[in-house]
Amino acid sequence: MPSAALRPCPGDPRCPHLVGPDRRCPDHPHGRRPWADRPSARARGYTYAWDKAAREMRERGELCRYCHHRIAVHLDHHVPLSEGGSPDPKLNGVPACERCHRIKSAAEAARGRARNTKRTSAGPGGVESSGSDQAGPRGSPRSRDREMGPPGGGR
Repeated sequence: MPSAALRPCPGDPRCPHLVGPDRRCPDHPHGRRPWADRPSARARGYTYAWDKAAREMRERGELCRYCHHRIAVHLDHHVPLSEGGSPDPKLNGVPACERCHRIKSAAEAARGRARNTKRTSAGPGGVESSGSDQAGPRGSPRSRDREMGPPGGGR
């Protein structure tokens, strides 16, 4: 009888090991995911008010605020919490479709990784001398909206 095909390790997509039907890897014997230690939504600041606003937005069938074509399924933080956005859904909640939310979240994650890289390479105190933290037209909230625009906005 033929044996089952080997598959990538389910514990980490970057793991080089292939596993058989028992799905055990020497480095990831419990099949843990890299995000398994991520705090819960409540611990990350999502409140009952946010959940309620998201549910109501989906019930109303609102269109995505970014592309204006698809039905929104996510209540997105227009200004990310990590960039100083408000956790209040009435002030910072924007309806977003799956595609636009994924694109915008990927861009935010890339900016976060870039910030973390700057901090770790800045030296003692995390102070960077490039002048990139100075206030200017690119740092204002309105220019950030123009820079981000709708995902796939045809620029």
